[in-house]
Amino acid sequence: MKKIIIYSLLTLVGFGFASCDPLDKLPDQRAEIDTQDKVRQLLTTAYTQGDYALLCELSSDQMIDNNAYRKLTEAAADEFHNEVFQWKDVVSNTAQDSPQYFWQSAYAAIAAANAALDAIEKLEEADPTLDMSAERAEAYLTRAYHHFILVNVFGQAYINDDQTDLGVPYAEKPETTVYGDYVRLTVPQVYAKIKTDLEEGLKYVNDGLYSVPKYHFNEKAAYAFAARFYLYMRNYDKVIECANRVLGGSPQVALTLLRDAAYIKENTTYPDNELYEWINVDRNFTLFILPTYSNFTLMFFYPRYGVNGPAQSATFQSSGPNWENRFPGFTGWSFGANYGALCAKAYYLFEYSDKIAGIGMYHRVRAEFTTNETLLCLAEALVYKGQTELARQYMEAWTKSNTIEKPLTNVQIETMYSGSMDFVDDLSYASDMGNTQFNALTPLQKAMIRCILHFRRIETIHDGLRWFDIKRYGIEITHDIAKVGEVTLRWNDPRRAIQLPQDVITAGIEANPRETENAGTGMMIPSEDGPVEHMFVIPTHKFKKLEDLVSTTIK
Repeated sequence: MKKIIIYSLLTLVGFGFASCDPLDKLPDQRAEIDTQDKVRQLLTTAYTQGDYALLCELSSDQMIDNNAYRKLTEAAADEFHNEVFQWKDVVSNTAQDSPQYFWQSAYAAIAAANAALDAIEKLEEADPTLDMSAERAEAYLTRAYHHFILVNVFGQAYINDDQTDLGVPYAEKPETTVYGDYVRLTVPQVYAKIKTDLEEGLKYVNDGLYSVPKYHFNEKAAYAFAARFYLYMRNYDKVIECANRVLGGSPQVALTLLRDAAYIKENTTYPDNELYEWINVDRNFTLFILPTYSNFTLMFFYPRYGVNGPAQSATFQSSGPNWENRFPGFTGWSFGANYGALCAKAYYLFEYSDKIAGIGMYHRVRAEFTTNETLLCLAEALVYKGQTELARQYMEAWTKSNTIEKPLTNVQIETMYSGSMDFVDDLSYASDMGNTQFNALTPLQKAMIRCILHFRRIETIHDGLRWFDIKRYGIEITHDIAKVGEVTLRWNDPRRAIQLPQDVITAGIEANPRETENAGTGMMIPSEDGPVEHMFVIPTHKFKKLEDLVSTTIK
């Protein structure tokens, strides 16, 4: 494997905020981190300000091109949205939500974690009575988490330990130079390092470190992360062990910890106030809240791409094993039929830098780990371990939390998910992706896995995780692209690994493989460093509930 020199992965880290001038100063010119309190302050910057959702949602089957579906002639909110939807390399810009922005932001968070680990080692060496195990745990957990997201965005899905697909560089040392030597590890090598960091962090994670633990890797969030990580590696015993630490060990207890969909729907009247319930740190189902700079919501101000047509029919408007016509668990909001649907959890928060001028930045606050998603990780693992009835009980708890009172039966599951509904995933290539156990499952168990994937598709809408499920199961998807036609992404297509940022490739790091005709063309348009300020334009459209638009949105 070639060792290359790339631009430093570090973004200069300050206290409370991360600077976005990665190359203008050396990292060792920052304030000296010489106390435990300063380490804790530094760790508040060890979380990405970038959001991977837009990249992953546009790449997946969660959004469609309305210019093809609705025969519109609308422009995308940003040119790179067209590139991502067509699985092309992003070469148009480096703004928020682009590969460049997420790469830089994630590695800036990793740099902060590494700086904290270095400071912890020096402080404990100087004072052997000082116990900084909780701070060390948080640093290991955030370093593991960011590499996990990076490798799943920019690499192929994990198959097995013999896999040779390239992952990402694993940064483990604090930067002392503007340029650093990095090796792009294979996917299983990255996973092995994530596992080491994760397990080290789980040893000492401590909820008492901060006044609002849910903005950090608290204990339940750490075990929820572990459950997802082990699920992707197909270590089902560990998934069950970790998920039980989050959910209490039984479906009955888990139900009390899930999102109360009925309460949210009854107590919110508009997407902005509903959003606060999705990210409310006082609710049991929120485990880890991640604020980001993102223009994701602006997608829904433009009708080019949206959760519409087949994407909507598989999520907001889908039937299920024990519900009919549309999913009742949350409200679908829409400007109108052409725009598709929006769940309020993806709505924006606006931060004014100049209120008079109406200038500021869009934020998206993610509930990055929730009990609902962890429960679905657990149910999937239980099916593979042969605990089918227990898996069904957890799946039923999920439907109950989403206001569905009708019991969930095995007959319903097997009938619906052995059929040919659009939202029933074809898992023909699961074994090619390393999941050799799938073909040995019973017909009921296979149907349960497809049902769980459907539940996950609904549960994680706007989050980006559907793209990871598509990759790990080798699910083939088709995009109908205006003026191009239908293009199918095969199970082994190299474009399932989103291309690395162009400046990183230019600097010498090996790009993800591409067929010549799939590569992007043109010149990169540089953006301002850091989040881009926008004029705040109030939409001229009024939000309507999607259920009021059923007759016009579903054909």
